[in-house]
Amino acid sequence: MTYSGDLSRSEFKAWWKSYDLSTIKEYAERMIAEVQSEVPGYIVTAYFSYGQHNLGSVHGSSDFTGSNFDAAGVWIK
Repeated sequence: MTYSGDLSRSEFKAWWKSYDLSTIKEYAERMIAEVQSEVPGYIVTAYFSYGQHNLGSVHGSSDFTGSNFDAAGVWIK
């Protein structure tokens, strides 16, 4: 999922930093768990980015949901 809103790069970074990373992970994992529940038996992965900048990913299967947003921490300082 690539961000396609009206925020500039600096505005997007400020918006991202206004959230605790645990909150971002919680919502992303909740979203992917909901999608995965609609397609039982399949593995679902979502990738998040701003332009060409990778922010992270979320993975969901029937018995596991997890995320990694370490890449965002490198780009958004």
